[in-house]
Amino acid sequence: MSLLTGRPERLIHALKRLKSGSLSVKSKGTDIVKISVATNEIIIDLQNIEIVKDLLEPFRKLGVLSPGVEEKEENKSVMEKLKMIKGFAENLREERMTISIRRMSEPVLVIGERANPRLSKLVLGSNIQADIIKILSLMRVLR
Repeated sequence: MSLLTGRPERLIHALKRLKSGSLSVKSKGTDIVKISVATNEIIIDLQNIEIVKDLLEPFRKLGVLSPGVEEKEENKSVMEKLKMIKGFAENLREERMTISIRRMSEPVLVIGERANPRLSKLVLGSNIQADIIKILSLMRVLR
């Protein structure tokens, strides 16, 4: 069970406290990740995916990002993973919040109020705007 599927209202309550600001993570003058917060919106923009992958590696080794024995993440399809966050996306919409994950400023996944679901609305029946091709590409690079 993750924070998103277990008790999403706790995470949303914490996120609603964020009002505005931005954070840029750079290495040797190269942007890695940009996070910007405005009232009810959080944008996470992955600028340099290879460095992000390197930064996440110690967490994988510690087991922080690896799935439990009972549920291997790599065995789940992208659609199954998106279905897991369906309730979280719906809670975000109810709270009029949006979280957007981008890769070099292009939306990959948008959940919550400002999501504009098309195909994913038909398949998932929820407030998730997902570019499946971009998600697959991103997941492939992060492995």
